[in-house]
Amino acid sequence: MTGFFSGYIRTLGLCVIVPALLAGCGPLLVAGLGTGVITAVQERSTGEALTDVEIKLQINRLLLDADSTLFTNVSTNVNEGRVVLLGNVPTRDDAIRAENITWSVADVREVTNQLTNGENGSAGSYLTDTRISNQVRARLITDDGIRFVNYGIETVNGTVHLMGLAQDAAELTRAVELARTVPGVTEVVSHVLLKDDPRRRRDNSTTRTAAAG
Repeated sequence: MTGFFSGYIRTLGLCVIVPALLAGCGPLLVAGLGTGVITAVQERSTGEALTDVEIKLQINRLLLDADSTLFTNVSTNVNEGRVVLLGNVPTRDDAIRAENITWSVADVREVTNQLTNGENGSAGSYLTDTRISNQVRARLITDDGIRFVNYGIETVNGTVHLMGLAQDAAELTRAVELARTVPGVTEVVSHVLLKDDPRRRRDNSTTRTAAAG
C-alpha cells in the first residue's frame, strides 16, 4: 500500500513535468514553485537544480521501464548529482537492481542505497510517515537558525532521512535535533553535506553506499 501511494505521486510528477521538459514550454514548476524561485535562495546554481530534476526523472523512467514494482516502491532524492534511494522492495536483489539502474543515468556522482527489503508497510504506516515528515518540515521552516530551502526530508517506517546542504555543522546539528524530537521518530539519518564540503565539486569521483536492507 505504501508503494501505491508513493508511486501514484511520482506518476503525477512524471505526467506534469515530462511534457513540460519535452515541449519546452514556460518555466519548469516543481512542488508549485518555479525552479528559478527555489534556486534563488538555495546554495545550488540554477543549472545544477535543473540537472537534478532531469536525473530524478530519468531514474524514475528507467525504474518504471524495468519493473513497475521498483517504480512504485523506490523513492529518489537527488542533490547535486548525489542520489539517495529510499523505500522498501521485495528482495535484496531488487535493491541492488535499483541501484544499478540509478548508476546507469548520466551525471549521477554518488548513490546511497538505503532500500530495505521485505513486506511493504501499511496505509497506516505511510500516513504516520507523512505526518512525521510534515512535522519535521514545520519545525525546520520556522527555525530562524536553519535555511530550510536547502533541505529535503523523507520518512520511511519512522526513520527520518535528512538530505541537502547545511550552512555549517551547528545548523546541521540543530536540524537533526529538531527532527529527533518529533513524536514517532525512531531514528534520524543525515545525508546532508556542509556548504563547503569538497565532495560538492563536480569533478570528484563517484561513490557507492551499499543497500541497508
